[in-house]
Amino acid sequence: LMKQRLFITGGAGYVGAMLIDQFASRDDVEAIITLDKEQETSLTSHHSHKDKITYIHANTSDDGWEAKVNAFEPTVVINTAWQIRHMYNNELTEWKWNIDGTDKVFNLAFTTASVKKLIHFSTVASYGAFADNKLDHFYKEEEKFRKTRYLYAEEKRIAEEHLEERYQKAVATGWAGQVFIVRPAAI
Repeated sequence: LMKQRLFITGGAGYVGAMLIDQFASRDDVEAIITLDKEQETSLTSHHSHKDKITYIHANTSDDGWEAKVNAFEPTVVINTAWQIRHMYNNELTEWKWNIDGTDKVFNLAFTTASVKKLIHFSTVASYGAFADNKLDHFYKEEEKFRKTRYLYAEEKRIAEEHLEERYQKAVATGWAGQVFIVRPAAI
């Protein structure tokens, strides 16, 4: 049984904290390093397996955290970090946090030799909420995302375009890991 070393972004967020909570209790998880721009929550700071969890208080768009994560030698990267609520009149910061920060996570995953899996949390909203959508139509992976005025969906669409570009470059240079995209409709 191979012991996994997880790097989870968004560790103070709802999804990230819940994943840490669940994974920390597993025997096949050796250690977890997590990062968030917010302070650590009691869900991870008081966890019964706290000895498995290392918390980095930083934003994915900040410089410097990558060296700490590389030294940790993660086998799996799970990207849940995202500024979900729109930052009115501060779109450049929102873009930096969401797109630039996510790009840094992707770059780390594809350039860290120990990483064998990248799991990116996205959204079904990038297919677009339009009046002509049909309830009986189930979107498929090969269907393209549609541009929308909804910034959350647009940023997620762009992040996935960047992921595809970086993945293709990584494969061309010999990266043999796996990429998974999770697209929940609601959490």
